[in-house]
Amino acid sequence: MTEPLLSSRKVQLGSTVESAALVAELVLSEFDEFYLEFQQLTAAAKTAFEKREYQVSIRISEQKLALYSTSMYALSERLFNSFPAALQESSLWDAVESDYQNSVNVRYEANLAIAYFHSARRAIFRSEWNPVAYSFGTSVEMRAAD
Repeated sequence: MTEPLLSSRKVQLGSTVESAALVAELVLSEFDEFYLEFQQLTAAAKTAFEKREYQVSIRISEQKLALYSTSMYALSERLFNSFPAALQESSLWDAVESDYQNSVNVRYEANLAIAYFHSARRAIFRSEWNPVAYSFGTSVEMRAAD
């Protein structure tokens, strides 16, 4: 579903600001798809449980558990394939996170959206560990200074 977005935007990468906006837009689009499917699976599992279809409920719950990892790793691969050089710049990721947080901070599911973003970021930087802040508006460096 997001492939046309990637193919049309891949050639438009210019400044870090433009790149950050494109990457944040893609991550948010993928998160929205993930969250919609997550909600649908949750409703389906609840319905199956209420109808006492316990095996169906368990199967749906297993799908729901696998959904996060599947979605996040697929996203990281798409990002890496579309923006290989840009994604290795840590300064870009700081700008992406800022854009992304501005888009999700008023949402009910903001905490899940931020966790999704950080998971994708960790998947991109598989061999490196970087601390992340799970709060809005406070950088890791500022929190460490307190």
